[in-house]
Amino acid sequence: MQSNYQTKKLGELISFAKGKMMISAAEAAKDTLPYIGIENLRSGQYTLYTSENNGVRCDNDDVLLVWDGAYAGTVGIGLRGFVGSTIAKVVHNETLESRYLAYLLQFNQQKIRSAAQGAAVPHLNRTFLENLRVPMPSLNTQQAIAERVDSIREAQKLNDALIEKTDQLFQSLLNKIFGSSSKSWKEEKIGALVVDVTNGFAFRPVGKGIGQIRPNNIGDDGSLNFDSIKYIPQDYPHAETYFLKSGDVLFNNTNSISLVGKSVYIDKDYKYVFSNHITRIRTNEKVLDPRYFSIYLQYLYSTDRFRYLCTPWVNQAAVNSTALKKIKIMVPPTTDQHAIAERFSAIKEYKKGLLVQKEKLKELFDSALSKALAGELVKEGVAAVPVKASVFPVWQAIGAVLQRFERGEMVVAKLLYLAQEVYRVPLGFSFTSQNFGPYDLQIKKAITAGASPRNGFFQQKNGVYGLGANSGKLFKYNSKILSNMESVLNDLMPAIKNSTSAQIECLATVCKVVQDAKSDDLTTINDKIQAWKPNKFRKAEIEGTLKFIKSKGWNKKLIK
Repeated sequence: MQSNYQTKKLGELISFAKGKMMISAAEAAKDTLPYIGIENLRSGQYTLYTSENNGVRCDNDDVLLVWDGAYAGTVGIGLRGFVGSTIAKVVHNETLESRYLAYLLQFNQQKIRSAAQGAAVPHLNRTFLENLRVPMPSLNTQQAIAERVDSIREAQKLNDALIEKTDQLFQSLLNKIFGSSSKSWKEEKIGALVVDVTNGFAFRPVGKGIGQIRPNNIGDDGSLNFDSIKYIPQDYPHAETYFLKSGDVLFNNTNSISLVGKSVYIDKDYKYVFSNHITRIRTNEKVLDPRYFSIYLQYLYSTDRFRYLCTPWVNQAAVNSTALKKIKIMVPPTTDQHAIAERFSAIKEYKKGLLVQKEKLKELFDSALSKALAGELVKEGVAAVPVKASVFPVWQAIGAVLQRFERGEMVVAKLLYLAQEVYRVPLGFSFTSQNFGPYDLQIKKAITAGASPRNGFFQQKNGVYGLGANSGKLFKYNSKILSNMESVLNDLMPAIKNSTSAQIECLATVCKVVQDAKSDDLTTINDKIQAWKPNKFRKAEIEGTLKFIKSKGWNKKLIK
């Protein structure tokens, strides 16, 4: 790649320490350390442990590289333990910063994989790696680049975690609503509730024309995608009779035994047809809401019902139209169907937004990494800045909190969130939804810098922060932020001084959801919190917190 930085061969900077087979067990015990295989590197989770100590040891700041197999070239960092036999530790000299090295390898991952040797089991090509030329700015610039890219990576991890929790909420709600055998709803055969059941048709695809929906276009989660869409001729006779209309439900009638039964609700008209492995169902909407019907089919699919109802073939299975019509489903009153459908629709819309955000973050990450390595994002000689230049007023705000309320970093962060977003104290943070509540990484940097020996404004003991030996300097100089924070705490402390950390987290979480959703409706707030933090807070807690927020008039400030 072209870069404004000088380049060097990677072999001049690094060497490789290949892991080895070691005796391991699934349970951690005394004197054991994690044993890191490919799946551990990919997931960041430990599943195996070893008591041996004669392997290749890695620490959290070591860069790891999958050397053998289908995932050869995958890069990892942040793991500690012993390296498995298919992984190599990348040992680097003092001119390389670990995170920068990890991003260098990740940026070149496709090239590294393409140069791998071996047909059945690929192995990385050491010679190619050693001759790969990479940009080499100064250590300060490497650190600055890593800081920039890290912030995007953290946002990606958060977004992925929210997607996973949204899926968990969806499945939990399916089981809660449909899993109980004590429901008083009547059961009806599908055939008695529909007005049309039509199978699609097979056709050898052509270059362009009318799109044809196939099983791969229906997701396990009940979503419709147009990836790898196939086409039939534009002049195909009677194609319009197979076009999709809003309210249609598509059912995957033929697939592998584990995938047969996928379904999707069509929310708008499409001039697309569907293949013979898809059945289009149109319900009698007077008795069966098609959205509810689609959700019920998802419940049957998620609980493997179609696995037992299908007819197995060689490498495939099918549920034909006759068998489909005989399946019994629970049919609540239409008003209940509508309410259930709306509830699931809200979760799907939330996930859709997260998926859009996922794509934007990937584009941002790829662009930032490319520009960073080309020397366009960070100028040479510019060191990473640990905190903002205007950090002293922020230290004053943190000091004001700790003067009255000695707690951990996360609680301090939530009080700063309330100060900025509810009371409008201009602290300059950009709060995002993270696992532990609204947060900005700049808070950690500010607290850490303020607690350094050089500053001594704060001190930490047993995970709790308090004022340090030099904290008097924070209050010696009056500022608008310090004055505003004093007013905020005068109003806030009577309500929270005896609150637990969990209660303060609940308060900040509800506020953040009200702010992001632009709503103070209890059902909406509860559903979004369960998507964000499944089973973290009971509905009664959320309701009580929302009532407090409304009593203070915060909801109006947050919704503006």
